[in-house]
Order: sequence, then structure tokens, then C-alpha cells
Amino acid sequence: MSRLPSTTRSAITLLASALVATGSLSPWLASNSWLVALPGLQTGLDTWGALLLPAVLVVGALHGFASRVVSETATLVVGVLSLVAVAVYWQNAAVGGYVPAVGWYLTAVGGLLLVGVGVERFWSRFGYRLSGTDDPRSV
Repeated sequence: MSRLPSTTRSAITLLASALVATGSLSPWLASNSWLVALPGLQTGLDTWGALLLPAVLVVGALHGFASRVVSETATLVVGVLSLVAVAVYWQNAAVGGYVPAVGWYLTAVGGLLLVGVGVERFWSRFGYRLSGTDDPRSV
């Protein structure tokens, strides 16, 4: 299995960060009918977006200016944080008449991409060194 080129990893990381940032600003919850307003109906910043937006901005800054190990760790941590935020928010907001909105989906997809790139980065750095080969069957 070959490693992703660094430009591809960078592009995916920046795309995923942009998805999480956009998702943080977009509504996370939509109503199927006229119901009581819950946090997340207007913007994701009412909910976990207030934590995720600065986190992905830090990932973008670290990606450009920090060491590779720091940016890899931050990418993985923010990806996991995004997925946890999406899961916890939906578990707490899943009441009759409400459905996930576009911000929730953007954050989930961005979080999955960040976790995927973070795992691939760790594998390319540490797994490759341990195995000494690109062949996944040798690990």
C-alpha cells in the first residue's frame, strides 16, 4: 500500500478543516414542524461549533507553520473531537420532529476526513518505520 503524497494529504486536511469550519457556522438542527427552538437551529455556534471552529483554525495554522508531528496529532485530535461532538449533539437533540441539518452533515464528513488523514499520517510516519516496507501484509 503506497502512502499518500504530501500535497494530497495537505489538500484533504485543508478541505476537511474547511468542511468542519463551514459546518460549525451552519445550522445543525432542522425542524419538521413548528416546534420549540433548540440550540443549533440558527447556527452551529450555538452548540459544539463554538469549540470546533477555533480548533480547525488551529489545525490550519499548525499545518502551515508547526512541525509535522504536532500537525498530525492536532489533525487526529480535532477529527475525533468533531465526530464526538456530532454524536453527542445528535444524541442529546434527537427528539421528535427534529432532523440533522446541513451543518451537522458537513461537520461529520469533515471529521471523518480529518480522522482518516490523521490515521494515514501516523501510519505513514510510525507504521512505515516499524515495518520497513509499504506492504501492509508485513505488519
